[in-house]
Amino acid sequence: MQRFRYLACALALAASACSGSSTTSPTTPTLLTIDFTSDTYGPLTPNGSQTFAFAATAAGQVGVSLIALNPDGPNGATVGLELGVWDGNNCQRIVHNDRVGIGGAAVVANATAPGSLCAGILDATGTLPGPETFDIQVTHP
Repeated sequence: MQRFRYLACALALAASACSGSSTTSPTTPTLLTIDFTSDTYGPLTPNGSQTFAFAATAAGQVGVSLIALNPDGPNGATVGLELGVWDGNNCQRIVHNDRVGIGGAAVVANATAPGSLCAGILDATGTLPGPETFDIQVTHP
């Protein structure tokens, strides 16, 4: 009889613990947008490049796109964009597109973990006639 009483108490405790559970929906990480502008980072020169390091705080989609290129952007000039892993000194390029125009396809990758990443812009084809101001947009978790 004593065993039955302990078993009944144990089942009652287990049932009460289960009945109070609640469900929560998973949260989606907020994507941060960083705008790099020529006012802060200087112009892109013919055959030149610039690299920017940033931290991804979670795994998720990372992208870089060209927002503005002046004065030649509206005339169809293209530049290269790249994404990679920042090792503290250099950008180890992972994905790139050497012919991106304003509003063209973004370079997109998937970060598998939080970490130091980098984005770059370059005159990949050596066709810029002179220094160009630019605005790129990097999105990351």
